[in-house]
Amino acid sequence: MKPIYKYLLFALAVPALASCSTDEPGVETLPEGKYPMEFSVDFAPQTRVSASDDGMSCTWNDGDKITITVTQNGQVQTATATLDANGNITDCTPTIYWTSTAPADVKAIYHNITFVRYTNQSDGLAYSMKATTTAEFGRCVQLNMEHQLAQIRMKLSGFNPEDYGNAMFYGYVYYTLDEDGFTTKDKNGRGYITMYYDRTSGYFIANVGPGRITTAAVPLFYFYNGSGDNFSYDYDIKAGQVYTFDLESEKPALKINGHEAVLMRNASGTPGSADYVPPLYFATCNVGADTPYDGGLLFWWGDTKGHTADSGFDFSKNNSEIKMFDSCQEYFDNGMLTSPLTTENVSDGTLTPEYDAAVQHYGSPWRMMTFSELQWLWTETEQELCPSDEASGHCAYVKYTSKETGNSIILPLTGFFYEPWAGSPESEYGGGAMYWCSQVQESSRGGSCWGIAYIILKDLFSYSNLTPAETYSGLSIRPVANL
Repeated sequence: MKPIYKYLLFALAVPALASCSTDEPGVETLPEGKYPMEFSVDFAPQTRVSASDDGMSCTWNDGDKITITVTQNGQVQTATATLDANGNITDCTPTIYWTSTAPADVKAIYHNITFVRYTNQSDGLAYSMKATTTAEFGRCVQLNMEHQLAQIRMKLSGFNPEDYGNAMFYGYVYYTLDEDGFTTKDKNGRGYITMYYDRTSGYFIANVGPGRITTAAVPLFYFYNGSGDNFSYDYDIKAGQVYTFDLESEKPALKINGHEAVLMRNASGTPGSADYVPPLYFATCNVGADTPYDGGLLFWWGDTKGHTADSGFDFSKNNSEIKMFDSCQEYFDNGMLTSPLTTENVSDGTLTPEYDAAVQHYGSPWRMMTFSELQWLWTETEQELCPSDEASGHCAYVKYTSKETGNSIILPLTGFFYEPWAGSPESEYGGGAMYWCSQVQESSRGGSCWGIAYIILKDLFSYSNLTPAETYSGLSIRPVANL
Protein backbone atom coordinates (compact mmCIF):
# COMPACT_ATOMS: atom_id res chain seq x y z
CA MET A 1 0.00 0.00 0.00
CA LYS A 2 1.40 3.40 -0.96
CA PRO A 3 -0.02 6.47 0.78
CA ILE A 4 -0.52 9.64 -1.21
CA TYR A 5 -0.24 12.59 1.14
CA LYS A 6 -0.36 16.36 0.93
CA TYR A 7 0.54 19.16 3.34
CA LEU A 8 -1.89 22.10 3.27
CA LEU A 9 -1.68 25.19 5.46
CA PHE A 10 -4.97 26.14 7.09
CA ALA A 11 -6.52 28.90 4.97
CA LEU A 12 -7.34 32.21 6.64
CA ALA A 13 -10.84 33.64 6.68
CA VAL A 14 -11.58 37.05 8.17
CA PRO A 15 -15.04 37.66 9.67
CA ALA A 16 -16.59 41.05 10.27
CA LEU A 17 -14.72 42.84 13.06
CA ALA A 18 -16.26 44.72 15.97
CA SER A 19 -15.76 48.47 15.73
CA CYS A 20 -12.91 49.80 17.88
CA SER A 21 -12.52 53.12 19.68
CA THR A 22 -9.40 55.18 18.99
CA ASP A 23 -9.89 57.75 21.78
CA GLU A 24 -6.78 58.17 23.88
CA PRO A 25 -6.70 60.17 27.10
CA GLY A 26 -2.93 60.69 26.93
CA VAL A 27 -2.16 59.64 30.50
CA GLU A 28 0.03 56.89 31.85
CA THR A 29 -2.16 55.74 34.73
CA LEU A 30 -5.86 55.44 33.98
CA PRO A 31 -8.81 55.60 36.34
CA GLU A 32 -10.20 52.22 37.23
CA GLY A 33 -13.11 51.00 35.12
CA LYS A 34 -12.94 53.95 32.73
CA TYR A 35 -11.41 52.63 29.49
CA PRO A 36 -12.58 49.18 28.37
CA MET A 37 -10.50 47.06 26.00
CA GLU A 38 -12.17 46.10 22.75
CA PHE A 39 -11.43 42.88 20.91
CA SER A 40 -12.01 41.33 17.51
CA VAL A 41 -11.38 37.78 16.29
CA ASP A 42 -9.55 36.62 13.20
CA PHE A 43 -9.72 32.86 12.65
CA ALA A 44 -8.86 29.91 10.39
CA PRO A 45 -11.82 28.07 8.84
CA GLN A 46 -11.56 24.71 10.59
CA THR A 47 -12.46 25.99 14.01
CA ARG A 48 -15.53 23.81 14.44
CA VAL A 49 -17.20 20.73 13.02
CA SER A 50 -19.97 22.68 11.28
CA ALA A 51 -18.86 21.64 7.79
CA SER A 52 -19.12 23.95 4.79
CA ASP A 53 -20.10 22.79 1.32
CA ASP A 54 -16.51 21.96 0.40
CA GLY A 55 -16.43 19.27 3.12
CA MET A 56 -13.24 20.80 4.50
CA SER A 57 -13.81 24.31 5.85
CA CYS A 58 -15.78 24.92 9.03
CA THR A 59 -17.25 27.90 10.82
CA TRP A 60 -17.88 29.11 14.33
CA ASN A 61 -20.99 27.93 16.10
CA ASP A 62 -23.22 30.56 17.63
CA GLY A 63 -22.38 30.71 21.33
CA ASP A 64 -18.74 29.54 21.09
CA LYS A 65 -16.64 31.02 23.87
CA ILE A 66 -13.04 32.23 24.04
CA THR A 67 -11.12 32.81 27.26
CA ILE A 68 -9.15 36.06 27.15
CA THR A 69 -6.35 36.82 29.63
CA VAL A 70 -4.73 40.27 29.81
CA THR A 71 -1.60 41.06 31.81
CA GLN A 72 -0.71 44.71 32.32
CA ASN A 73 1.47 46.31 34.99
CA GLY A 74 1.59 43.01 36.86
CA GLN A 75 -2.21 42.79 37.01
CA VAL A 76 -4.06 39.89 35.39
CA GLN A 77 -7.62 40.17 34.11
CA THR A 78 -9.61 37.29 32.59
CA ALA A 79 -12.85 37.37 30.64
CA THR A 80 -15.00 35.06 28.51
CA ALA A 81 -15.94 36.32 25.05
CA THR A 82 -19.02 34.85 23.34
CA LEU A 83 -19.12 34.65 19.54
CA ASP A 84 -21.90 34.44 16.99
CA ALA A 85 -21.79 32.18 13.91
CA ASN A 86 -19.88 34.87 11.98
CA GLY A 87 -17.16 35.16 14.61
CA ASN A 88 -18.34 38.50 15.98
CA ILE A 89 -17.99 39.04 19.72
CA THR A 90 -21.48 39.49 21.15
CA ASP A 91 -20.53 39.59 24.81
CA CYS A 92 -17.38 39.83 26.92
CA THR A 93 -17.83 39.16 30.64
CA PRO A 94 -16.44 40.65 32.82
CA THR A 95 -15.28 43.75 30.99
CA ILE A 96 -11.49 44.15 30.85
CA TYR A 97 -10.23 47.69 31.41
CA TRP A 98 -6.98 49.42 30.59
CA THR A 99 -5.07 50.26 33.77
CA SER A 100 -2.56 52.48 31.99
CA THR A 101 -1.45 53.46 28.52
CA ALA A 102 1.39 50.94 28.66
CA PRO A 103 1.27 47.95 26.29
CA ALA A 104 -0.52 44.84 27.60
CA ASP A 105 0.11 41.14 26.96
CA VAL A 106 -3.00 39.38 25.68
CA LYS A 107 -3.66 35.67 25.37
CA ALA A 108 -6.82 34.00 24.06
CA ILE A 109 -7.70 30.32 24.20
CA TYR A 110 -10.48 28.35 22.56
CA HIS A 111 -11.00 24.59 22.86
CA ASN A 112 -13.78 22.04 22.99
CA ILE A 113 -11.58 19.22 24.28
CA THR A 114 -12.18 16.58 26.90
CA PHE A 115 -10.25 13.32 26.97
CA VAL A 116 -13.26 11.46 25.55
CA ARG A 117 -13.84 14.11 22.88
CA TYR A 118 -10.16 14.07 21.88
CA THR A 119 -9.71 10.29 21.67
CA ASN A 120 -13.13 9.67 20.12
CA GLN A 121 -14.00 12.27 17.47
CA SER A 122 -16.59 10.15 15.67
CA ASP A 123 -19.37 12.58 16.68
CA GLY A 124 -17.39 15.81 16.21
CA LEU A 125 -13.85 17.06 15.79
CA ALA A 126 -11.69 18.26 18.66
CA TYR A 127 -10.29 21.78 18.42
CA SER A 128 -7.79 23.93 20.28
CA MET A 129 -6.83 27.44 19.19
CA LYS A 130 -4.64 30.12 20.69
CA ALA A 131 -3.79 33.77 20.05
CA THR A 132 -1.06 35.85 21.67
CA THR A 133 -0.49 39.53 20.99
CA THR A 134 0.64 42.82 22.50
CA ALA A 135 -2.18 45.32 22.89
CA GLU A 136 -1.55 49.02 22.26
CA PHE A 137 -3.66 51.57 24.07
CA GLY A 138 -6.34 53.16 21.92
CA ARG A 139 -6.37 50.30 19.41
CA CYS A 140 -8.77 47.42 19.02
CA VAL A 141 -7.08 44.19 20.12
CA GLN A 142 -7.18 41.74 17.24
CA LEU A 143 -7.01 38.07 18.29
CA ASN A 144 -5.48 36.03 15.46
CA MET A 145 -6.48 32.53 16.53
CA GLU A 146 -4.08 29.80 15.39
CA HIS A 147 -4.67 26.06 15.45
CA GLN A 148 -2.73 24.05 18.02
CA LEU A 149 -3.75 20.74 16.44
CA ALA A 150 -3.06 19.24 13.03
CA GLN A 151 -5.78 17.74 10.87
CA ILE A 152 -5.48 14.19 9.54
CA ARG A 153 -7.68 13.25 6.57
CA MET A 154 -7.79 9.71 5.20
CA LYS A 155 -9.73 8.07 2.39
CA LEU A 156 -9.44 4.42 1.38
CA SER A 157 -10.58 3.96 -2.20
CA GLY A 158 -12.23 0.87 -3.62
CA PHE A 159 -14.35 0.07 -0.57
CA ASN A 160 -17.46 1.41 1.11
CA PRO A 161 -16.24 3.18 4.28
CA GLU A 162 -19.37 2.07 6.10
CA ASP A 163 -18.21 -1.53 5.70
CA TYR A 164 -15.21 -0.72 7.87
CA GLY A 165 -16.82 0.87 10.89
CA ASN A 166 -15.12 3.86 12.49
CA ALA A 167 -11.54 4.51 11.47
CA MET A 168 -8.79 5.39 13.94
CA PHE A 169 -5.48 7.24 13.66
CA TYR A 170 -2.40 6.25 15.66
CA GLY A 171 -1.38 9.55 17.25
CA TYR A 172 -0.49 11.16 20.57
CA VAL A 173 -3.14 10.69 23.26
CA TYR A 174 -1.33 12.30 26.19
CA TYR A 175 -1.63 16.09 26.47
CA THR A 176 -1.97 19.02 28.82
CA LEU A 177 -4.69 21.64 28.46
CA ASP A 178 -4.17 24.78 30.53
CA GLU A 179 -3.75 28.55 30.22
CA ASP A 180 -1.30 27.94 27.37
CA GLY A 181 -3.79 25.78 25.49
CA PHE A 182 -3.04 22.33 24.10
CA THR A 183 0.42 20.76 24.46
CA THR A 184 1.43 17.23 23.49
CA LYS A 185 2.58 15.83 26.82
CA ASP A 186 4.25 12.45 26.38
CA LYS A 187 6.14 11.90 23.14
CA ASN A 188 5.95 8.14 23.76
CA GLY A 189 2.28 8.17 24.72
CA ARG A 190 0.60 7.13 21.49
CA GLY A 191 -2.68 5.34 20.94
CA TYR A 192 -5.64 5.26 18.57
CA ILE A 193 -7.90 8.29 18.08
CA THR A 194 -11.30 7.54 16.56
CA MET A 195 -11.95 9.69 13.49
CA TYR A 196 -14.99 11.61 12.23
CA TYR A 197 -16.47 10.44 8.92
CA ASP A 198 -17.41 13.32 6.61
CA ARG A 199 -19.95 11.99 4.11
CA THR A 200 -19.58 15.06 1.87
CA SER A 201 -15.92 14.49 1.09
CA GLY A 202 -15.72 10.77 1.89
CA TYR A 203 -12.79 11.36 4.26
CA PHE A 204 -12.22 10.17 7.80
CA ILE A 205 -10.94 13.20 9.75
CA ALA A 206 -9.33 13.80 13.15
CA ASN A 207 -7.61 16.80 14.71
CA VAL A 208 -4.56 15.57 16.61
CA GLY A 209 -1.66 16.81 18.69
CA PRO A 210 1.58 17.66 16.88
CA GLY A 211 4.67 15.47 17.08
CA ARG A 212 6.74 13.01 15.08
CA ILE A 213 4.99 9.77 14.13
CA THR A 214 7.38 7.07 12.92
CA THR A 215 7.20 3.48 11.71
CA ALA A 216 5.93 1.21 14.47
CA ALA A 217 4.64 -2.32 14.97
CA VAL A 218 1.09 -1.02 14.55
CA PRO A 219 -0.80 0.53 11.60
CA LEU A 220 -1.08 4.29 11.20
CA PHE A 221 -4.78 3.78 10.45
CA TYR A 222 -7.03 1.07 11.83
CA PHE A 223 -10.72 0.21 11.49
CA TYR A 224 -13.08 -1.09 14.17
CA ASN A 225 -13.82 -4.19 12.11
CA GLY A 226 -10.23 -5.37 12.58
CA SER A 227 -8.56 -4.18 9.36
CA GLY A 228 -5.66 -1.75 9.12
CA ASP A 229 -3.00 -0.37 6.80
CA ASN A 230 0.41 -1.97 6.42
CA PHE A 231 2.74 0.74 5.11
CA SER A 232 5.74 2.33 6.84
CA TYR A 233 5.52 5.95 7.91
CA ASP A 234 7.61 8.79 9.29
CA TYR A 235 5.80 12.11 9.60
CA ASP A 236 6.53 15.23 11.61
CA ILE A 237 2.96 16.32 12.33
CA LYS A 238 2.85 20.10 12.77
CA ALA A 239 0.10 22.23 14.30
CA GLY A 240 -2.07 24.16 11.87
CA GLN A 241 -1.46 21.89 8.91
CA VAL A 242 -3.65 19.37 7.09
CA TYR A 243 -2.25 15.93 6.20
CA THR A 244 -4.25 14.07 3.58
CA PHE A 245 -3.80 10.34 2.94
CA ASP A 246 -5.46 8.86 -0.15
CA LEU A 247 -4.92 5.15 0.27
CA GLU A 248 -5.43 2.43 -2.32
CA SER A 249 -5.24 -1.15 -1.15
CA GLU A 250 -7.02 -4.40 -0.79
CA LYS A 251 -8.87 -4.69 2.49
CA PRO A 252 -6.01 -4.77 5.04
CA ALA A 253 -5.84 -6.44 8.43
CA LEU A 254 -4.47 -5.05 11.64
CA LYS A 255 -1.20 -6.76 12.49
CA ILE A 256 1.02 -6.39 15.54
CA ASN A 257 4.49 -7.87 15.02
CA GLY A 258 3.10 -9.68 11.98
CA HIS A 259 0.21 -11.32 13.87
CA GLU A 260 -3.38 -10.35 13.11
CA ALA A 261 -5.21 -8.65 15.97
CA VAL A 262 -8.76 -7.57 16.82
CA LEU A 263 -9.73 -4.64 19.05
CA MET A 264 -12.08 -6.09 21.67
CA ARG A 265 -12.05 -3.37 24.36
CA ASN A 266 -11.62 0.37 23.87
CA ALA A 267 -9.53 2.57 26.13
CA SER A 268 -11.25 4.28 29.05
CA GLY A 269 -10.29 6.80 31.70
CA THR A 270 -7.60 9.47 31.54
CA PRO A 271 -4.10 8.45 30.33
CA GLY A 272 -1.58 8.59 33.15
CA SER A 273 -4.23 8.39 35.87
CA ALA A 274 -5.16 5.47 38.08
CA ASP A 275 -8.48 4.99 36.27
CA TYR A 276 -6.94 4.61 32.80
CA VAL A 277 -7.57 1.28 31.09
CA PRO A 278 -5.71 0.86 27.77
CA PRO A 279 -7.34 -0.68 24.67
CA LEU A 280 -7.20 -4.48 24.57
CA TYR A 281 -6.42 -6.42 21.39
CA PHE A 282 -6.77 -10.19 20.99
CA ALA A 283 -4.76 -12.24 18.54
CA THR A 284 -6.91 -14.07 16.01
CA CYS A 285 -5.05 -17.37 16.60
CA ASN A 286 -3.72 -19.43 19.48
CA VAL A 287 0.03 -19.60 19.99
CA GLY A 288 1.36 -22.16 17.50
CA ALA A 289 -1.78 -22.10 15.31
CA ASP A 290 -1.84 -21.18 11.62
CA THR A 291 -5.58 -20.39 11.48
CA PRO A 292 -8.19 -19.33 14.05
CA TYR A 293 -9.66 -22.85 13.91
CA ASP A 294 -6.41 -24.63 14.83
CA GLY A 295 -5.72 -25.42 18.44
CA GLY A 296 -2.04 -24.61 18.20
CA LEU A 297 0.34 -25.76 20.91
CA LEU A 298 -0.42 -26.89 24.46
CA PHE A 299 1.65 -25.52 27.33
CA TRP A 300 2.15 -26.30 30.99
CA TRP A 301 2.04 -23.11 33.04
CA GLY A 302 5.33 -21.27 32.49
CA ASP A 303 6.31 -23.37 29.46
CA THR A 304 7.40 -21.43 26.38
CA LYS A 305 8.20 -24.37 24.06
CA GLY A 306 4.76 -25.94 23.69
CA HIS A 307 3.68 -29.35 22.40
CA THR A 308 1.10 -30.55 19.90
CA ALA A 309 -1.85 -32.53 21.21
CA ASP A 310 -0.64 -35.69 19.45
CA SER A 311 3.01 -35.37 20.49
CA GLY A 312 2.61 -37.81 23.37
CA PHE A 313 4.07 -35.31 25.83
CA ASP A 314 3.29 -36.33 29.41
CA PHE A 315 1.37 -33.47 31.04
CA SER A 316 1.52 -34.87 34.56
CA LYS A 317 3.20 -34.11 37.87
CA ASN A 318 5.50 -37.09 37.28
CA ASN A 319 7.20 -35.47 34.30
CA SER A 320 10.57 -34.02 35.37
CA GLU A 321 10.65 -31.76 32.29
CA ILE A 322 7.86 -29.64 33.79
CA LYS A 323 9.00 -26.90 36.16
CA MET A 324 6.79 -27.26 39.23
CA PHE A 325 6.94 -25.95 42.81
CA ASP A 326 4.85 -26.60 45.89
CA SER A 327 3.90 -22.99 46.56
CA CYS A 328 3.42 -19.71 44.72
CA GLN A 329 6.19 -18.20 46.83
CA GLU A 330 8.61 -20.76 45.36
CA TYR A 331 7.55 -19.77 41.84
CA PHE A 332 8.45 -16.18 42.77
CA ASP A 333 11.72 -17.22 44.42
CA ASN A 334 12.71 -19.09 41.23
CA GLY A 335 12.13 -16.08 38.99
CA MET A 336 8.86 -17.14 37.38
CA LEU A 337 6.59 -14.50 38.98
CA THR A 338 6.92 -10.72 38.84
CA SER A 339 5.64 -10.45 42.42
CA PRO A 340 4.63 -12.80 45.23
CA LEU A 341 1.01 -13.29 46.23
CA THR A 342 0.04 -10.77 48.88
CA THR A 343 -3.32 -12.28 49.80
CA GLU A 344 -4.46 -15.89 49.75
CA ASN A 345 -6.50 -16.76 46.65
CA VAL A 346 -5.77 -13.37 45.01
CA SER A 347 -4.22 -13.68 41.57
CA ASP A 348 -1.59 -10.94 41.68
CA GLY A 349 1.45 -13.08 40.88
CA THR A 350 2.16 -12.76 37.14
CA LEU A 351 4.53 -14.73 34.88
CA THR A 352 7.70 -12.88 33.98
CA PRO A 353 8.21 -12.27 30.22
CA GLU A 354 10.87 -15.00 30.17
CA TYR A 355 8.17 -17.57 31.02
CA ASP A 356 5.32 -15.99 29.07
CA ALA A 357 4.74 -18.10 25.94
CA ALA A 358 2.91 -15.28 24.11
CA VAL A 359 5.84 -12.91 24.63
CA GLN A 360 8.35 -15.54 23.54
CA HIS A 361 6.43 -16.63 20.41
CA TYR A 362 4.84 -13.35 19.27
CA GLY A 363 7.13 -10.74 20.85
CA SER A 364 6.17 -7.73 22.96
CA PRO A 365 3.63 -6.10 23.26
CA TRP A 366 1.91 -9.47 22.91
CA ARG A 367 1.53 -11.36 26.20
CA MET A 368 -0.71 -13.89 27.95
CA MET A 369 -4.09 -12.80 29.29
CA THR A 370 -4.33 -11.71 32.91
CA PHE A 371 -6.98 -13.00 35.29
CA SER A 372 -9.04 -9.81 34.93
CA GLU A 373 -8.89 -10.11 31.13
CA LEU A 374 -10.13 -13.70 31.33
CA GLN A 375 -13.00 -12.38 33.44
CA TRP A 376 -13.65 -9.63 30.89
CA LEU A 377 -13.76 -12.17 28.03
CA TRP A 378 -16.19 -14.29 30.02
CA THR A 379 -18.53 -11.51 31.16
CA GLU A 380 -18.29 -8.69 28.57
CA THR A 381 -18.82 -10.65 25.35
CA GLU A 382 -21.71 -12.36 23.65
CA GLN A 383 -20.84 -16.04 23.22
CA GLU A 384 -22.04 -18.42 20.53
CA LEU A 385 -21.19 -22.13 20.43
CA CYS A 386 -20.59 -23.13 16.82
CA PRO A 387 -20.52 -26.81 15.75
CA SER A 388 -17.80 -28.42 13.71
CA ASP A 389 -18.08 -28.24 9.93
CA GLU A 390 -16.90 -31.32 8.05
CA ALA A 391 -17.10 -29.56 4.68
CA SER A 392 -14.65 -26.84 5.71
CA GLY A 393 -12.76 -28.98 8.18
CA HIS A 394 -13.40 -26.50 10.99
CA CYS A 395 -13.60 -27.91 14.50
CA ALA A 396 -16.23 -26.77 16.97
CA TYR A 397 -15.50 -23.34 18.38
CA VAL A 398 -16.96 -20.51 20.45
CA LYS A 399 -17.43 -17.08 18.89
CA TYR A 400 -16.90 -14.16 21.29
CA THR A 401 -18.35 -10.79 20.25
CA SER A 402 -17.37 -7.75 22.27
CA LYS A 403 -20.35 -5.90 23.74
CA GLU A 404 -18.29 -2.72 23.43
CA THR A 405 -16.70 -2.76 19.96
CA GLY A 406 -18.83 -5.37 18.16
CA ASN A 407 -15.68 -7.14 16.99
CA SER A 408 -15.34 -10.91 17.31
CA ILE A 409 -12.75 -13.62 17.89
CA ILE A 410 -13.14 -17.38 18.04
CA LEU A 411 -11.63 -19.90 20.43
CA PRO A 412 -11.40 -23.40 18.93
CA LEU A 413 -12.42 -26.40 21.02
CA THR A 414 -9.50 -28.65 20.17
CA GLY A 415 -8.75 -30.42 23.43
CA PHE A 416 -6.48 -30.11 26.46
CA PHE A 417 -4.76 -32.24 29.07
CA TYR A 418 -6.08 -31.72 32.57
CA GLU A 419 -5.94 -34.37 35.29
CA PRO A 420 -9.62 -34.37 36.44
CA TRP A 421 -10.59 -35.48 32.92
CA ALA A 422 -7.66 -37.90 32.62
CA GLY A 423 -6.67 -36.29 29.34
CA SER A 424 -9.83 -37.44 27.59
CA PRO A 425 -12.34 -34.58 27.41
CA GLU A 426 -13.02 -35.39 23.77
CA SER A 427 -14.77 -38.68 24.48
CA GLU A 428 -16.56 -37.73 27.69
CA TYR A 429 -17.68 -34.19 26.95
CA GLY A 430 -17.65 -33.98 23.15
CA GLY A 431 -14.72 -31.60 22.88
CA GLY A 432 -13.46 -28.62 24.78
CA ALA A 433 -10.56 -26.33 25.46
CA MET A 434 -8.79 -24.60 28.32
CA TYR A 435 -6.85 -21.35 28.12
CA TRP A 436 -4.13 -20.24 30.53
CA CYS A 437 -3.83 -16.76 31.96
CA SER A 438 -0.50 -15.44 33.27
CA GLN A 439 -1.49 -15.44 36.94
CA VAL A 440 -1.77 -17.94 39.79
CA GLN A 441 -3.50 -18.45 43.11
CA GLU A 442 -2.90 -20.51 46.20
CA SER A 443 -5.08 -23.60 46.00
CA SER A 444 -7.48 -24.47 48.78
CA ARG A 445 -6.39 -28.08 48.26
CA GLY A 446 -3.37 -28.36 50.50
CA GLY A 447 -1.97 -24.86 49.84
CA SER A 448 -0.26 -25.67 46.52
CA CYS A 449 0.04 -23.13 43.71
CA TRP A 450 -2.42 -23.40 40.84
CA GLY A 451 -2.59 -21.58 37.53
CA ILE A 452 -5.84 -19.86 36.54
CA ALA A 453 -7.57 -20.96 33.36
CA TYR A 454 -10.76 -20.60 31.37
CA ILE A 455 -12.44 -23.92 30.64
CA ILE A 456 -14.90 -24.40 27.77
CA LEU A 457 -16.77 -27.70 27.30
CA LYS A 458 -18.78 -28.35 24.16
CA ASP A 459 -21.42 -30.63 25.66
CA LEU A 460 -21.52 -28.73 28.96
CA PHE A 461 -21.26 -25.22 27.51
CA SER A 462 -23.21 -23.65 30.39
CA TYR A 463 -20.53 -25.02 32.75
CA SER A 464 -17.76 -23.07 31.04
CA ASN A 465 -16.08 -20.76 33.57
CA LEU A 466 -12.84 -19.69 35.21
CA THR A 467 -11.10 -22.38 37.19
CA PRO A 468 -7.79 -23.13 38.91
CA ALA A 469 -5.72 -25.79 37.17
CA GLU A 470 -2.65 -27.79 38.11
CA THR A 471 0.37 -26.04 36.62
CA TYR A 472 1.49 -29.21 34.83
CA SER A 473 -1.73 -29.30 32.74
CA GLY A 474 -1.46 -28.89 28.96
CA LEU A 475 -3.61 -25.92 27.91
CA SER A 476 -3.86 -23.43 25.04
CA ILE A 477 -2.74 -19.79 25.08
CA ARG A 478 -4.40 -16.84 23.29
CA PRO A 479 -2.17 -13.73 23.17
CA VAL A 480 -3.42 -10.22 23.93
CA ALA A 481 -1.79 -6.77 23.60
CA ASN A 482 -2.24 -3.20 24.77
CA LEU A 483 -1.25 -0.30 22.51
